[in-house]
Amino acid sequence: MARKLRILALAVVSLSGCVALTGLALNAPPTRLILKYGVQTQPMPTGRTVVIEGMEFVEIGPGCVQMGYDGGGQDGSWLNRFGARLGLEFLVKAEYSDELPVHWVEFSDGFWIARTEVTNNQFKRFASQPDLYDQPGAQRHPVGNVGWSEATRFCVWLAEFSGLPVRLPAESEWECACRAGTSTAFSFGNDWKELDRYAWHAGNATGGTSEVGERQASRWGLFDFHGNLAEWCEDRYVMDYSQSPVNGQAQTKGGEILDGFPQHVVRGGSWISSWLFCRSAARDVGHRPQGYPWVGFRPAFTLLGEVK
Repeated sequence: MARKLRILALAVVSLSGCVALTGLALNAPPTRLILKYGVQTQPMPTGRTVVIEGMEFVEIGPGCVQMGYDGGGQDGSWLNRFGARLGLEFLVKAEYSDELPVHWVEFSDGFWIARTEVTNNQFKRFASQPDLYDQPGAQRHPVGNVGWSEATRFCVWLAEFSGLPVRLPAESEWECACRAGTSTAFSFGNDWKELDRYAWHAGNATGGTSEVGERQASRWGLFDFHGNLAEWCEDRYVMDYSQSPVNGQAQTKGGEILDGFPQHVVRGGSWISSWLFCRSAARDVGHRPQGYPWVGFRPAFTLLGEVK
């Protein structure tokens, strides 16, 4: 009897080890990326910053990051993820989610991204109608009601002013910066009850935006990714976003058309968002020419060599 129990215990331990190893393998980067970057494949801040027109940009070094979330569209167990890899569709719960598929994205040259969202005060230097953004007492609030096209024009203006290739961030860059080296639901972990410390959202906002940088920064020293305003990205929106870009190339090409207007990716929570839409992997969509009071933006750029 004792011998049978030992054999059973050994079998359980062996099976647990196989499960653990399988889980690690499923979440590991592709071999080519491990060979290229080593064990530490995650991009990390380099410590270098640059200020353009009062906006501080932080450099994120080369590496790779896993995008997306499989819990909303299929069973998140190791067995179902393993089955999906083998094409065993009967193991996969077929529910729609635009956060699928989970996939790895490489940043071979790294990128720079603004530490905070663009504020009313910063935007009115560019805007043709500055009074629209000159709200009393809201100079350091993030600018909203700015469409994708206008946000892009601001980035072009900033590029011409600075000589740097400023643009809206690719969706992959945005998620990498938001995650700040984590694979959890938020940059601070999985507990949504901690969200108040890091973001202005529906649970603690007072009917509008607040000053940028008031909530706690992420471990990378970046602010307001989980709240205040959601943010435009460079990419056009498509449901399946499995194509992997490199260094600011829009992740999804072509996009889908609705009522004749291209749809672009919107990422991050806002002052009207529940915690579910403040997660690092949450995606949304907006029409290019239209501004929304809950959507703003932060610029980014990629640069080979030194910033002068």
